[in-house]
Amino acid sequence: MTQAEAKVIRLRPELDDWGRDDTAVQVANALALLRWSVSLGGAGHLPAGRPALVVTSSRLFAQTVPMVAWALQRQCGRTVRFVGRPDVAPLGQFVQRLGGLRADAVEVAGALSHGEIVVVGTQTVRQTRRAGAVPEDMVAAAMKFGAPVLPAAAVSSPLSRSARVELGA
Repeated sequence: MTQAEAKVIRLRPELDDWGRDDTAVQVANALALLRWSVSLGGAGHLPAGRPALVVTSSRLFAQTVPMVAWALQRQCGRTVRFVGRPDVAPLGQFVQRLGGLRADAVEVAGALSHGEIVVVGTQTVRQTRRAGAVPEDMVAAAMKFGAPVLPAAAVSSPLSRSARVELGA
């Protein structure tokens, strides 16, 4: 590679098979540090180098699923994808660049078949002491590939930076 080639600015981002852009993720990580200060427990339950489906509690307007994915990615250093990409342009493409997947069992199964960690939320509820229904089709996709399904509890406050994620066995 010549020196001139090394100085060429990348005009097209390099995307993986699901449209994730590492540069966009790095920028989002820096912004997430401004929003959340997450303590994470139970990260040792994640299988090393193997796929896993993490099912987390989810509250209205709390952005729990991306927060849990971000915290897991920071802790374990692996690519972590999250379910919740909308099909509306341009927001859908933006979320896809950050690692978002559609709420589609086929798309989740594809990510799991490639050894990815995927975070999905329960059905959103208003109550802070209850979790909503678990997406059975996503759990079935994980079971198809022999990927463990790990529960996660996430607690955060809209008025505070501090949050806690506890991953179960």
